Amino acid sequence: MATNAWQDRLTPLLSCGLLRDIDCHLVTSLARLLNITPNADSNVAIALAFASRAIDDGHICLDLNIDLSDIVTPPPECNITLPDSRALLAALASEAGQILAGSAVSDKPFVLDNNRLYLRRMYNYESYVAGQLLKMATTNAAPIAPHLDVRISELLTDTDQQQAARMALTRRLTIISGGPGTGKTYTAARILYLLGETTPTENPLRIRLAAPTGKAAMRLDESIREAFSQIAAATVDHTGIEPASTIERLLGYNRDSPYYKHDAANPLNADVVLIDEASMIDLPKMAKILSALPDKCRLILLGDRYQLASVQPGSVLAELCDSKNLSSCVVTLQRSRRFLEGGAIAQVSRAINKATSLADATAIWQKLATPPQQNTPAPDITLHLTPPDLAADHCFATSIRQAFAAFLQENTPAAAFAALNRFRLLCALRRGPYGAENVNKVIENILTTPLTAGGPRLTKRGEWYSHRVVMITKNDYNYKLFNGDIGIVLPDPENNNQNAVFFEETNSTGAFRRLTGHLLPPHDTAFAMTIHKSQGSEFDRIMVLLPTSDASVLSKELLYTAITRTKTTVDLWATAEVFQTATIRNTKRFTGLRHQLDATPTTP
Repeated sequence: MATNAWQDRLTPLLSCGLLRDIDCHLVTSLARLLNITPNADSNVAIALAFASRAIDDGHICLDLNIDLSDIVTPPPECNITLPDSRALLAALASEAGQILAGSAVSDKPFVLDNNRLYLRRMYNYESYVAGQLLKMATTNAAPIAPHLDVRISELLTDTDQQQAARMALTRRLTIISGGPGTGKTYTAARILYLLGETTPTENPLRIRLAAPTGKAAMRLDESIREAFSQIAAATVDHTGIEPASTIERLLGYNRDSPYYKHDAANPLNADVVLIDEASMIDLPKMAKILSALPDKCRLILLGDRYQLASVQPGSVLAELCDSKNLSSCVVTLQRSRRFLEGGAIAQVSRAINKATSLADATAIWQKLATPPQQNTPAPDITLHLTPPDLAADHCFATSIRQAFAAFLQENTPAAAFAALNRFRLLCALRRGPYGAENVNKVIENILTTPLTAGGPRLTKRGEWYSHRVVMITKNDYNYKLFNGDIGIVLPDPENNNQNAVFFEETNSTGAFRRLTGHLLPPHDTAFAMTIHKSQGSEFDRIMVLLPTSDASVLSKELLYTAITRTKTTVDLWATAEVFQTATIRNTKRFTGLRHQLDATPTTP
């Protein structure tokens, strides 16, 4: 059998970190199971193993229209030459290749479609998502009534917001993209209200709200209900909106099972499903969402297509926004009310999105590095050079003490969370001297010394010291804690002031729940968090920390997401070279979703 020969070819790639154990094991196990002959082309093994590895890197497939050496770079010390795409495609056309990889309609474990190599599971997800969305896009819910056109003009003033409302009232699928402050949830709330006006009082519309994280769900719920309260005096509320939840809760997570409670056989009890922060939805999760929608249910997706793609495989929202066949279901909101039009945040975030050359990136850096003129307002982005040693840098330490001083003074959950949400430090990396793991240790040490003599400071006594900030990193359905949830350790007056970890409830009641530290699922200290983890959150003021050397994860999407997490000001710590390199680096996800969406012309 080919198992030993293929293993010999894969082992150096494994040793260099280009492949994982699971990639190699999958390929050699399939070779053994399907009796691949000993003289089979070992390039088959390389193609299949990298298709498996691609998923861990956020891709849906291995794109063999591109040479492998342009996708992965072996470390110089490994002395490995990767086969080009022609050699890999030729190997897949061999007898062994055709046993393991076939067309979309075959029963092979891998699919080769338009020179894209997929694991069968990922291809099925992609095909299903494309098919369901096209079906929804070409199914009009109902023509818009003349009186509703008048109501749209009364409730929404911006042309693009009105366009989104007309779209949502006449179609099953609506995708609303826009940057921070463009009014996505403002528009969505009025869409829901208008839908409610078309529904008889005795049969209220069943609306479900969801977001990828608990924090984002809480913000969505607050925004929608606040918007409803603003227009409640004008008309009667015919809608039945349940509290917003995470997508996991919406679908009904089953412990110890990859399947959800709600699927095609047991769809959601909903007429409208509205999901915020859709850029964070990966391809498998989107397939699960679509599977759980009942017939005739409307789906409204809100998000910012320029934000970071999902942590898991795919870049679904961006692909949907780029699809020609979905263009009649997509509207982009342009006018931001959060940032000053002439301010640095608005200008720099737009410039980062548009930058394509080093000259563009240099111009942005020079703008940030130019001191403000006298008698002009302070800039909303302040630039600092990242120091070679954070722990020893006086300026960094002073900034941290000033930023957390108000938080350390508060001892009630409501006041502490309010103070914490006014500032957060966002790290580009998780590991390394400038990664969130190490930066949290640096911050802990800095905060043990007060800003001023006699001022508040951290007193670290044991693991669960007062004012420690934690972030949950793994879902726990017993305690209803989810990845990304933030907790604060504070004295519990109901338990003799023993320290407990407090969490905000996600039902907009302003309530808090408490747990003892030893009951928490896996978690990290979170005075600082990664930019990835900050998606779905916003803060009054942020500090963004970039490392002093380049890393492949540093991209324009990462910078844009970081800078737009604030309501008012950004302290940006960076070096010119790292910032400029990141500004012109696009995050690339290999996927065939847009191809599948646009392969067949449709008639809206």
